[in-house]
Amino acid sequence: MGKKVKSNRSADLAPPVEKPAPQTESAGDPPPSDPPAGSKPLEQLWTAMLESIARQRPGLFPILQFAKPLNWDGRKLTIGLYLEHRGNIHLLKSSRALIESTLSQLAGSPAVIETTLIHEQLPPDWVNRKVRELFGDAEEEP
Repeated sequence: MGKKVKSNRSADLAPPVEKPAPQTESAGDPPPSDPPAGSKPLEQLWTAMLESIARQRPGLFPILQFAKPLNWDGRKLTIGLYLEHRGNIHLLKSSRALIESTLSQLAGSPAVIETTLIHEQLPPDWVNRKVRELFGDAEEEP
């Protein structure tokens, strides 16, 4: 009444497969090379992009100043726009070709942008900090 199970004896006798040991860095190994061009850190990429766009299209620069880089995966940059500046999102979308070509040049590979709204408010002193960054601490004339 019991069934006989066929056994594949050749599989039972096969030698075990040895896995190579994981390699660890030793003190004599050279340091790892620079990351590929497409993996620039987010803040570094954002700053370089802002500088480049400020030279190419100065009118777009102030709008990007009210945006925040949220994510960069090496191919897609997600840009957040604060809610109080949501009226400018159409300007970002209409300048998509310029932003993406600049981003692609900086990344060294084709790249795209995605825009989204940020559901938080700008920090209260944000405008003052940006003015100081752009124009320095100029003293007022009497």
